[in-house]
Amino acid sequence: MIDSEVEGQPAERRFAEEFAMLSPEELKSLEAWGNTHPIILGTGRTTHVPEPGMDEEQAAEYKERMETADPTVERFRGLNEHKGMPGTLVDPENPEGEGTAFLSKIVGD
Repeated sequence: MIDSEVEGQPAERRFAEEFAMLSPEELKSLEAWGNTHPIILGTGRTTHVPEPGMDEEQAAEYKERMETADPTVERFRGLNEHKGMPGTLVDPENPEGEGTAFLSKIVGD
């Protein structure tokens, strides 16, 4: 899947014209997997929307304040870019870090 950003519009999903199946080892990498749905912010929405009745200056200030307090993230990103919740799995290479949100392993034959 390929993302495209149009000026003033949210990212759009476009699919590659030719499908190429990845090998099991390539599929094991978290970079090969991604999400398509935007995150849900602390306000319960996927974007920061100013309250009705705000003038442009107030709306811009509100959006800036909310973006600082509860930042949005790139919609199309690899699973390796997701951060774990506090107290979840810790990365053995970085025990003081936030941890990872996903694991990947091959099971079977």
